[in-house]
Amino acid sequence: MTRQKDSGISSERLSLLLKVGLRLASERDSERLLRMIIEETTAVMDAERSSLFLIDRKKNEMWAKIAQAAEVHEIRFPLGLGIAGTVGKTGEAINIPDAYRDSRFNPEFDKKTGFRTRSILCVPMKNLHGEVLGAIQVLNKHDGSFDAGDATLLTALAAQAAVTIENADLYRKLSELTLSLEKKVKERTAELVAANDRLS
Repeated sequence: MTRQKDSGISSERLSLLLKVGLRLASERDSERLLRMIIEETTAVMDAERSSLFLIDRKKNEMWAKIAQAAEVHEIRFPLGLGIAGTVGKTGEAINIPDAYRDSRFNPEFDKKTGFRTRSILCVPMKNLHGEVLGAIQVLNKHDGSFDAGDATLLTALAAQAAVTIENADLYRKLSELTLSLEKKVKERTAELVAANDRLS
């Protein structure tokens, strides 16, 4: 048996995964990146909807900045609550073929949006050090329930997402530092010019 078959990812899906990774790696804006991750995940996973959740360690919460096709700008909830909260806390994937039969599922989001969740696949987003940054969740696969191959593919997507999110955050911090240093250099230069004028 080949390694590719062991992974549960077909050559077509593997090729798609590589293309998605390249697209994500080229994006530096955090807001656009999060939206791109959601859109690419929904398409690749053949799902009706996807959501991306990040962990706020200071508040011990998870938050979703973007939930596709829903009028929600930001949702916050305790780490460990619900499907995504459980995945964020344990670092283990959850695959549920029938959401309403699982006690961890919270139907409140469906009530607020009018969406009907059937199946859920949620996996952790881990960085290169194995730290859980958040979770990616896909809902309602178009042609049935999510299987082991889907879980493998979504886990690979989540790993790519974690790296690109950290890179975008690092890029933002470096940009802010560069702007701060440029401002200080301009201020110091202006002070030196002024001091030189006084001495002239």
